[in-house]
Amino acid sequence: MRFGAAIPNCREGKVYPPGFTTPEVLTDIAVTAEASGFDSLWANDLQSTFDEALSGRARATPNFFEAQTTLAFLAARTERIRFVTSAVTVPLRDPILLAKQVATLDVLSGGRYALGLGLGGKRTELDRLRGRFSSSINRGRWLEESLELLEKLLTEQVVDHDGEYFSVQGAEVFPKPVQRPFPLYMTGAGDEMLRRTARWGAGWIHMHITPEQLTERIQALHAACAQVDRDPAEIEVSLQFDVLVAPTRAQAQERWENSLARGLGAARGRSAETSYIVGSPDDVAARLREYERAGMRHVGLIPSGNTPEQVLEQIQLLGKEVIAQFA
Repeated sequence: MRFGAAIPNCREGKVYPPGFTTPEVLTDIAVTAEASGFDSLWANDLQSTFDEALSGRARATPNFFEAQTTLAFLAARTERIRFVTSAVTVPLRDPILLAKQVATLDVLSGGRYALGLGLGGKRTELDRLRGRFSSSINRGRWLEESLELLEKLLTEQVVDHDGEYFSVQGAEVFPKPVQRPFPLYMTGAGDEMLRRTARWGAGWIHMHITPEQLTERIQALHAACAQVDRDPAEIEVSLQFDVLVAPTRAQAQERWENSLARGLGAARGRSAETSYIVGSPDDVAARLREYERAGMRHVGLIPSGNTPEQVLEQIQLLGKEVIAQFA
């Protein structure tokens, strides 16, 4: 199984307090994760601050660092570790610019990038950023047309496309990615997203799911693959979890009670069973084993903490006492 560590590029006010993220903190987390044996760094993608009720406590103005730019910055400061976006909100992106960013980042990083794509958790961000044009956008159709256009732009020399949302004539986008094919990861567990994963995905990412639900969704993914004559073994099943790990279970629970992530979970009504892993290294490893048996092959862990030092300490502890158990 592969392990990923989340970077705090768009997590202030949600997992970390405003003012948490700086270029130095991003670099320290990336370098420490690479040295601790992590396989990947995971960035999330929000273009606007959020409107959840909890955000009223975070009006010190959270900083959201754009995902592609941030990963390019970190690619220059690391050597081995790979990068995943989980996930770019496609209805807020121009697919031509996105293709250019993706290909450039893959070349600059030496082929260390995988692009996670999704609809966005809520339509509210689309409504805020597209205003009166939002009602004319069907997010699912926008995503599928973007995927079709991305596939062409990343592989073909000259691209023509005439669709519902985009019309392109004679487009030439270079450089092309180092990786052939370039890996696209789909996010979301609905049947339509699994169908898209079977057609386009090198990976599938989800969150807030039990091991039993994961098994059921993997079966549904296999059925979707059969419809397009795709080998499901080609698709990497990936999950994300918020995590708080400490040397002992009691220490972890105490720190969790004082964490911003716990308050966010309470505000959203999320189940701790499917969203968070809190405990000692052995506790964390045991939970991950349950999901590994259900079919998980890559996990993105979001360490909770109120200071960068707390996050760095957890990354080192995860590397030494959790990842080592799966080596």
